Amino acid sequence: MVDRLLADVNFTPPTGDTRHDITARAERLYDTILETRDAAELVASALALGTGGERMRDSLNAVSPNALTTDAIMALIIGHATLNQQRTQAQALGVNVSPTTTSTFRQALNLVTGVSSIA
Repeated sequence: MVDRLLADVNFTPPTGDTRHDITARAERLYDTILETRDAAELVASALALGTGGERMRDSLNAVSPNALTTDAIMALIIGHATLNQQRTQAQALGVNVSPTTTSTFRQALNLVTGVSSIA
């Protein structure tokens, strides 16, 4: 189901700029997950159980310098998307919560892509 959710995601072809390419793909995956209610929890469960998520991993691996960077970015996407979706759903129920994590996601992604071994 997770791979079906991500099957229609279109990625721009790699430019050769690793930092740009991995950031663009991570942001596209993050935005796609946010578009579907409870998708972050679904993705997290599928990855934890090994029942899906290959499309996500493959798309990042195609532009990532190594598996560690891919894993870190996948954890960042899933973690922030989960927080964002939970807050959005709580707000819809009238719960007063802190702002969503979209800007924090992008700041953290820049940190990860800038500190890792990306050339």
